[in-house]
Amino acid sequence: MTGPKGDPGERGVQGERGPAGPPSTSANLRGFDVSGYSAGCDLDEVLVSALCKSGAQPALQDGKASCSGAAGIVGICMRR
Repeated sequence: MTGPKGDPGERGVQGERGPAGPPSTSANLRGFDVSGYSAGCDLDEVLVSALCKSGAQPALQDGKASCSGAAGIVGICMRR
């Protein structure tokens, strides 16, 4: 047989901060937001995603993205 539940105890003190973790793999990604009609990545990067701000489908060729009109492009480059 068990007795009734007791009152909660006092809250303890906060522990010390732990060491920093390893660098994130997302450090290999770089986003861009351009207002022109074409965009590309640096020579040591590859274009992994591009969207036209106008909603149109981007044309991807030779590692560059282009959109008709001048609404702009957003995208992501990844280091090789």
